[in-house]
Amino acid sequence: MRKHIIACTISEEKKAIYNVIKLLSLLFLCRIAASEITQAAAQLNDVELVQRCFNALYNSTPTTFGSFMISSPVSLNISQVWRSAKESSFPLTVFSTATMDRVHHLESLCHMLPGSAVSAAVYLPLVQPHGAFLLPRNEAVVQETQAKLQEVFNRLEGSSDTCSLRLLLLTEVSADRALASLVPINALRNAALLAIRTPLAAMIDVDLAISDSLKSILSDPNRVQAMQQAATSFWVLPAWESESHLTQQDAQNTVLSAIKGDKQRLGMLWQSRHLRMFSEDIFPQGHNVTDYRRWLSAGQPYSVRYARGYEPWGITRRERHLMMPYDIRFRGCFRDKVTQVASLAYINTSFAAVPDAWLVHQPHKLSAAASIAVGRTRTQGSRVEALQQVVFYRGINTTKFMLHKAHSLVTSDDALGAMAAGRYHPIVGAQFKNCRDSLPWF
Repeated sequence: MRKHIIACTISEEKKAIYNVIKLLSLLFLCRIAASEITQAAAQLNDVELVQRCFNALYNSTPTTFGSFMISSPVSLNISQVWRSAKESSFPLTVFSTATMDRVHHLESLCHMLPGSAVSAAVYLPLVQPHGAFLLPRNEAVVQETQAKLQEVFNRLEGSSDTCSLRLLLLTEVSADRALASLVPINALRNAALLAIRTPLAAMIDVDLAISDSLKSILSDPNRVQAMQQAATSFWVLPAWESESHLTQQDAQNTVLSAIKGDKQRLGMLWQSRHLRMFSEDIFPQGHNVTDYRRWLSAGQPYSVRYARGYEPWGITRRERHLMMPYDIRFRGCFRDKVTQVASLAYINTSFAAVPDAWLVHQPHKLSAAASIAVGRTRTQGSRVEALQQVVFYRGINTTKFMLHKAHSLVTSDDALGAMAAGRYHPIVGAQFKNCRDSLPWF
């Protein structure tokens, strides 16, 4: 009996020693793996790190209109990234989004910002019923798009008088042609936000031209320091657009004159009805409180009191956007930016108009959703037709465009209600969260 007890004890000790050795071996292997991961990360540039953390949680299941209507988070794949070897001279990154028909605007934006960084997310929808593997036609589209963006990047990189570009190509597999026409604009903005390394950030839509005077502001150390020290401020860049009665050529000339000239010329263009406040005829509450008449005579920054519907473009600390990133439930063209600006006001962001820099909208062909929204659908395209398809939804006949609009309005009202109750947290999805939690510069 005693021998049996001793034998059992020795056996248990051997087992314990074996388990300890096994655990130590496992820990050793984990340390080697962690070291290899760290070394691999050291070999990747910052945009490649964004690609890796973002794609780690990519879900290849195609999005459907039904999943959009119940606000399922969109899943995007960063197909390819490009990173300029040029370093930025200024502590500001402009971030933006584009579809392939707006990439020429992105190229122009980079030319307008020499010395600054630009982070851009380009969207490519791929329509197919299944998502595990791309259909041959979609594989070809991806390769063709990558080649086109490589050409754009090479042109910009070959010029010394352009921005330091961080470029991301994001694809989405969708089972619905109408949904593929509704750009997941806020998810793209968040992806571009992840690649920002500078303390200041400005989300500026790709179809906006930036006044030459912004470079003078960024070259002034005192102005830049003031912007950086004002941790809770949003510096508004007033936005203009050409009057609708102008011919296309006159409108383009007006834009060029406005961004190259001074405020006196801007005032003359306004008085002569060549320029007007952005979206004055469609959504005046978006920019009214900036008070453009006051701005034209202002020599110093002045405070702007936030009001519901306000949606300016401007410069703020990167941390403001990280605290309140863009809600990815929005697609298309309704209340996506309005809601994010409201969330900035919700966290007590103060707004101030910059007196000596501005933006001017560049005329372009409208997206399918925007053309329906403003009633300009005489030239019918497949994307417009897909959005105007009549469907039976919850007991009524409607169109997918109207469902998208209703979803945007309900989502915005839900977000604003949560802000009023003090419990708003923007929906950003697992991919953004993973990168925000793991990227070393955050």
